[in-house]
Amino acid sequence: MNSDDLGRERAYLAARLEDAASELTRLDVANLALSLQKQQAIAAFRLLTALHARTAQSTTVEALLATVVGALTADLGVDCAAVLSLDPSDRRLAVKASDGLPKDGEGKGLFLNQDVPRDLWLKPAVGNRSTPETPLSRWAGERLGCASFVWYPIVEKDGILVLFAGNRAEDLLARQPFSDNSLELFGAVASALVARRDRILDTRALLRHREQ
Repeated sequence: MNSDDLGRERAYLAARLEDAASELTRLDVANLALSLQKQQAIAAFRLLTALHARTAQSTTVEALLATVVGALTADLGVDCAAVLSLDPSDRRLAVKASDGLPKDGEGKGLFLNQDVPRDLWLKPAVGNRSTPETPLSRWAGERLGCASFVWYPIVEKDGILVLFAGNRAEDLLARQPFSDNSLELFGAVASALVARRDRILDTRALLRHREQ
């Protein structure tokens, strides 16, 4: 075998090695994605199971909201979570319950920026490094210091409640990653919250009626 043949053989082997390395990298990424999806599914199951048990023990709306927020931070491992009440007339956000929310986000002056359109804060949204930047994601980053977040509004006849969870930095391995799947999970949490709140309010109304 002359030097030209040897060079071609080396180039061929180098190309095959590069292809093999690329395929291994692709498989590693695929396995990591599946592992993360499994972790998310397990975390979601644990959260909903724990939430059902804990909310059943809540006898006041205040305790219920604190329980939901605590479950989000404890069982999902997010940096901060909150239940907010949004007044559409002036965009004021009142903090009903929070855990880990930045101090400046817990005060009375929490408002949505004027450049956040109504159609954004009326529908569920998720923000991460893969989603396009929106006025809502800029607000979450600048006002609450959350690089990634879930915004889940519960629109009712007398106002809007918002389930919010955020991470100050996006780390797929260390923290709960937010994606479109998170919206399904937060929808289930919102349903559990509203159902338990309504039962608490109905029980209070019944007790008042009996007292009268």
